Amino acid sequence: MARGGLLAALYLTSVIYAIEVCAWTRGRATFYGADGYSIHTGSCGFGFQWPGIGTGFDVAAMTDAAPDFTDSCGRCYEVQCDPTPRLLDGFGDLLDRSHVCLDEAASVIVRVTDSCPCRYPDNAYSNQKWCCFDHGITHFDLSVWAFEKLANTTWGVMGIRYREVPCRAEAKKKALPCPHPTPVDLPPSGQTPPNNSVVFERRDDWAGKLQGALKMVPDGQLRKQDGELLTFDQTFQGGRGNQSSLLDFFRNFRVAMDPEEMASKMAELGGQAVPKAALPQNEDAPTAAAQGLPFLPTSRQELVDSVTNFLRGRGQG
Repeated sequence: MARGGLLAALYLTSVIYAIEVCAWTRGRATFYGADGYSIHTGSCGFGFQWPGIGTGFDVAAMTDAAPDFTDSCGRCYEVQCDPTPRLLDGFGDLLDRSHVCLDEAASVIVRVTDSCPCRYPDNAYSNQKWCCFDHGITHFDLSVWAFEKLANTTWGVMGIRYREVPCRAEAKKKALPCPHPTPVDLPPSGQTPPNNSVVFERRDDWAGKLQGALKMVPDGQLRKQDGELLTFDQTFQGGRGNQSSLLDFFRNFRVAMDPEEMASKMAELGGQAVPKAALPQNEDAPTAAAQGLPFLPTSRQELVDSVTNFLRGRGQG
């Protein structure tokens, strides 16, 4: 691929990612994990959540009535507390949650490992109150460890802003750990952290297929399956970022990349060496413009304008 075409592809991808990732949606969140409902037995089939692996104990159950529920297993979201004086529940009652946020600018990355069913006979009242996509509100049942980083658990429920992100994304302002956190769960006796020797297969039951749930293939029972087999690392979908390594690579598009890092990535994707002098940089915008190249932007609009002008200059826009 020609250098200009590769750059155009890179920047178009980053624009798409920027538009998707920068759009926050308002929702609602309760918590579980310290109330008899374990975060380690979720409907997605991931098993015990190990601290320090992926998002650790920062996980979530998504309402099965939400439009985004399909294939949500393994997807990751960045979540912030949203101070709202008018938070509705499923029965139409209004709750004032305008002063509950510990830091409304801070966020936590959670991974979907479970579902919050709208119809659940064992807990019918509570689930209908929160998990039925009432008033078009997507509800997350966050792990208590994620919730308490954003608001005090005595509030029970909070308004949130959320957006889908790659699971390896880093929050722009990471929520601080709770000063007195809920004690963590200990792993089952004799169990060790998983690695890529652990293999999962897609569940074929209706509910499992809908959410994209998995089941572990026991040792010695691996065989050719009709469905997809995944390694442990592949169960971290990373949302839309899973569709392209470029989206994950550009997750921090607001900050100018190191030229050598970008050169390495472009060489990997294009199968060719890219001269360092050809790489656009914020600090070298005039040079990049003179070469007909876009430069790495510092804002979403600057990025969009940069790519638009670049493609127009090449007769593609």
